[in-house]
Amino acid sequence: MGNIFDLDSPTTVSGFTRRHPGPVRRLDACPCPAGSLMLRWKPPVGGACITGYRIERTREGREYETLGETQRPIFFVKQVALDEPWFYRVTAFNARGPGGFRLVWLFRPSSDGKILLTPIAVLPGLRMDICE
Repeated sequence: MGNIFDLDSPTTVSGFTRRHPGPVRRLDACPCPAGSLMLRWKPPVGGACITGYRIERTREGREYETLGETQRPIFFVKQVALDEPWFYRVTAFNARGPGGFRLVWLFRPSSDGKILLTPIAVLPGLRMDICE
């Protein structure tokens, strides 16, 4: 059994997605009171095929852990441990899977009130040593 389509109607199944979404644009980070972090961004180009956004973090840049998912272009990371540096990224996703990313933010609030917040561009094969 098959489907019959009228030639006057589109033959693409509704909800069909051809490719992964692109990277989010203008990812920005801002420290908030009590050591929390606010991430905000613009949707990728061609954002009509986005299901949501996934917020993840890592210490060394290899294995990311998921903090949450949202459909809004803003996310608050609460209860960040003091004196622990983390790299944060945001990726758009759809039915095909997650898109890429071009920027991560290094965030480390310290117990003496100082905050390290640095954007780092992501390039394939690039290795960075960050020293304080």
